[in-house]
Amino acid sequence: MITVKQLFEMANNLGRPVSDMDLPDYRKKLYNHHINSPKIKTLSHNISLHKLETPNKTEISTLDNDKKEAIHHAIFTNNKKSNNFPFDNQEQSLIERKKNENSSDLPKGYATNITYDHFKGSKLPLRSSDNQTTAGHNMWKKLVHRSLKDNYHVYHWDGSNLHKTTKENADEHLNTYFNSGHEFKNKHMILSKTELENK
Repeated sequence: MITVKQLFEMANNLGRPVSDMDLPDYRKKLYNHHINSPKIKTLSHNISLHKLETPNKTEISTLDNDKKEAIHHAIFTNNKKSNNFPFDNQEQSLIERKKNENSSDLPKGYATNITYDHFKGSKLPLRSSDNQTTAGHNMWKKLVHRSLKDNYHVYHWDGSNLHKTTKENADEHLNTYFNSGHEFKNKHMILSKTELENK
């Protein structure tokens, strides 16, 4: 059985794996790991948002300080340009959140909003990775359409060439980069605040 902790959000369709966020011990372990990370926002009397930045990655965690557990966790990995992808970038590597149990839990769309806010504050383009859950793919649909609405640059990388994504071709690009099969592992969607060009 594949768990979310073992995967990343990417373009090869991995279906709907079981999330380690469903396990109380895992949520408590994440809480203990991130409680001392810099707090960037207090969301309510008991919910706080924390960000841990290192040279290689950024981790953003939402913590329930009453229950002493993490209820959301995201990892964005810094990548240098390579033969497979010719732009420095941040890869949206992992998104996981606790399932809603009552009205005090995180609202629908919360993980997408955190990812989008992170993109807006980053200097690097944000891209999807090599394998992606169906939930991750659905999140990227929202990210792409929101970015286009806000006049950011959006692209589809087909494995060797860059294609400009517009409101007219967005759905086609979103369907083209994501499917089952190894051949989709180097296809990505990209959000950028600056124009990118084929190199």
